[in-house]
Amino acid sequence: MNPMMITNAQFYFALGVPLVGILVNVVLFTTLSHRIGRLEDRVHAGHDLLIGKVGEIDVRLARLEERSAK
Repeated sequence: MNPMMITNAQFYFALGVPLVGILVNVVLFTTLSHRIGRLEDRVHAGHDLLIGKVGEIDVRLARLEERSAK
């Protein structure tokens, strides 16, 4: 056997290990991306809620100012 030749097992191992690594990275990236997206959605929902509450306070203060001006 020529020392420069590789066996079938070595060939498949040399191809398989990087491919499995790439597949794992794609799965992890997709999962992480999905989780970050959900977190951003929650942050935006909380922000919208806070903006709504600030708007409600502004309306109440405007009414109080109108009452106190009379």
